[in-house]
Amino acid sequence: MFKSTAKDIVRLGWPVLIGQLATMANGVIDTVMAGHYSARALAVVGLGTSIFFSIFIALMGVLLALSPTIAQHYGAGRHGEISHDVRQGFWLMLVLTLPCVGLLLAPDPFIALSGMSADIAADVRAYLRALAWAAPAMLLFRVFYAWSTAISQARAVMVIQLLGLGLKVPLNWLLMYGAADLPVFGSIPALGGIGCAWALVIEAWLMLLAAFAWAALAPARCGEPDVVFLRATGGQSIAQCSRSTPRRRVL
Repeated sequence: MFKSTAKDIVRLGWPVLIGQLATMANGVIDTVMAGHYSARALAVVGLGTSIFFSIFIALMGVLLALSPTIAQHYGAGRHGEISHDVRQGFWLMLVLTLPCVGLLLAPDPFIALSGMSADIAADVRAYLRALAWAAPAMLLFRVFYAWSTAISQARAVMVIQLLGLGLKVPLNWLLMYGAADLPVFGSIPALGGIGCAWALVIEAWLMLLAAFAWAALAPARCGEPDVVFLRATGGQSIAQCSRSTPRRRVL
């Protein structure tokens, strides 16, 4: 019994661990690349990231209740309830987005507490205004994260997070140092540390698109409500699915 339980925990837990390490690596990459760029860029990234996550983590924590709730429905076979909770999670995400974006666009109270110089404060404001564009995508991705891990599809999240991590270095490099005469895009100005923020904006929205693509294109599996995330139909197709049908593992 213990051996079987431990095996299940490891099977479900290792993708979550790898995904979290990938998320942490984003911050490490920003710090290393900003430090190589200049001391000013490193200060902007360090202070801006601290303020951003003070706001974002506090609000994102509300969404953490989704995962155990959906997992309980999934384990009890109440698949129709999953779509209801996903819908509520979406509306909750919209509500949380408002104060998150508002605080990022008006971060003066946080800047005042840090006691930074006026020139650094101006760059930090620009850094946080850029991250305001990433906040909606990151919060909605947390709804996908809660849903997919709760239905034993943590590897989908892990793969998407690793793909996002793979984009971080080239996006940072391009936006920090700039480029001239690019096809389609033309010239991109050098943004310094603020480029790290815009790189995260692009990464966040691409990861969200990948999440929706996985939910839409993954093969239907009996008892695993992948389409519920997109359609929120009440899980009718899941309820009609026979328990005796063998499941196919995706990712």
